[in-house]
Amino acid sequence: MQRESEISHYPKCQAMMRRIEKNSSFRLKSAVFLLFLNIPLEIIPLTSRHGLGVMVFALLYTVETLISFVFAVPEKPNVCIISTLLIILGIIGNWLSLVFGISLLLLLMWVIQDYKKLKWLKEQSGYPHFSERFDEQMQKFGKDYQPEHALEHVPDTEMKDISEATLAEYVPSSAQNIEMPDIPEFSERTDFHE
Repeated sequence: MQRESEISHYPKCQAMMRRIEKNSSFRLKSAVFLLFLNIPLEIIPLTSRHGLGVMVFALLYTVETLISFVFAVPEKPNVCIISTLLIILGIIGNWLSLVFGISLLLLLMWVIQDYKKLKWLKEQSGYPHFSERFDEQMQKFGKDYQPEHALEHVPDTEMKDISEATLAEYVPSSAQNIEMPDIPEFSERTDFHE
């Protein structure tokens, strides 16, 4: 009965972990959608106003922002600060639409909520697997694997080259008297046309 009370929170914690993973996936997909939609609506018109160089810089900015969103996960909350700064910089520089920028900032605020949930999960027993079977395996085998049988007669030197003389040591005596057929020689043909 004691064991059941220790693992009764596992299903809830597993569901929270799955939800956090789904949220991260949704945030990334949303950020990709918004940033790519921003290209024709905000970045391409920069060419007519400021020239090609500004547009190239804005495209590089978009790639950097997208990369920061890939790493802006609850496990790395500091990356969210970088993403926030990039979004604010994009809004100020007119490389990012105000509507898209606010939407991206809201997505980053969602990371903070998931970070709090993840922090709580890390304090629970059974983290990160929340699996009764995994707990049993860890109790049975422990963290460090200890082999049941020691390897004996294993030389510490490098492997030897097998010559004809030493081959007899490794081949069973019943197989030593078998004659091997000759291997036919093949010539290298480069002309395949007749």
